[in-house]
Amino acid sequence: MKNAILFILLLISLSSTAQTSKHLDFKIGIGASRNFNYDGIAINFENEFNWRINKLFTAAYTMNFGFTIAIFDKTYFIQNNLNLFYYPFKQPKLSEFRIGAGLSQLNLLERIKNHTVIGGVKSETTTNTFIFPFGLNVIFENDFKLSPTSNFGVKAYTQLYSENNINVGIMFKTSIKL
Repeated sequence: MKNAILFILLLISLSSTAQTSKHLDFKIGIGASRNFNYDGIAINFENEFNWRINKLFTAAYTMNFGFTIAIFDKTYFIQNNLNLFYYPFKQPKLSEFRIGAGLSQLNLLERIKNHTVIGGVKSETTTNTFIFPFGLNVIFENDFKLSPTSNFGVKAYTQLYSENNINVGIMFKTSIKL
């Protein structure tokens, strides 16, 4: 709930700032990731706000929502990322490649189902565990310009979290300039 309120406040502040700045854009994406501490593949939905600092650097805030597709070990998560991107190549008119690094905070609910049979009686129990690790991001992203105000992109990322938790994924994104 706290993250949702912060997200709404961020939207309001960015929409009022966007009228005076041409350096903001909003990206949405969908993708998949694999967290090596949990069972299954996670489906991610991403919202990203970018602020172009200059021709070489962009700062970005990202909020991801997701869940795993697994049989026994289900996870649901909200992830907050704060990244800084660098554009290593001169930007041609058709695409933009950027490399990023930053900080990540994960709010994760792990739900494990246990099935037992004792004396011919079947029982099922569910164990819920909440974890809140912090981590580092490494990101490679390429955007292809569709028009002066919209892009389509591909993002590959790795996230190294505390508790020896590693997340690797790919995301397909589209963006509009605010």
